[in-house]
Amino acid sequence: MAEREPRKAKGTLVAQHVRILRRAKDESLLEEFSPEIREVVMSYILPSSWYPYEVYERTLDVIFNKLSNAQDDAARGMGQFMASSLLMGPYSMYLKPGDPAATLKLFPVFWKNCFNFGKVNYAIPPKAAAPQDSNYVDMDIEDFPDLPYPLYLIAQGFLNKTVELAGGSATELEMAAWKPGLERYPCRIRWEKALSR
Repeated sequence: MAEREPRKAKGTLVAQHVRILRRAKDESLLEEFSPEIREVVMSYILPSSWYPYEVYERTLDVIFNKLSNAQDDAARGMGQFMASSLLMGPYSMYLKPGDPAATLKLFPVFWKNCFNFGKVNYAIPPKAAAPQDSNYVDMDIEDFPDLPYPLYLIAQGFLNKTVELAGGSATELEMAAWKPGLERYPCRIRWEKALSR
């Protein structure tokens, strides 16, 4: 059996964390990291490069627990900020103004540009199943059994903000409750008709 490739996260994500840590101007935070991760945090992050997933995971853990005091809304807000900065910046090709469904349809590809593992699935529910509510899609994150709780919250904020950026309003997100070891996180995203632009 072939050995599985080490898990990695894209530099664009790691750079977001490093900027947050540096803005905090608290050198004691560096003591939370191993020498290897500390070296990465103190170096220049190349957005196009891939970094060990442990760097992403550990920096996220410190931001959530030490800087955000483990507040759920703070993590969701971080997700909203990331959606704005990425989808209106280096990943603008994934944003389809006026069409939230088309934007969300690109999420499986977007995910592959963020992590080299895990998977996002996308489906438009049959209109016959709910003709009165056609502005929604089903998605799920799978093959990520150790999904960190902060990332689970960030995903919620990210998805809600993404729909808003694409022109949807009054977004509602239903997502499976976080649980350690869960192999799949299904979610349904609803929104009102796209706003005219």
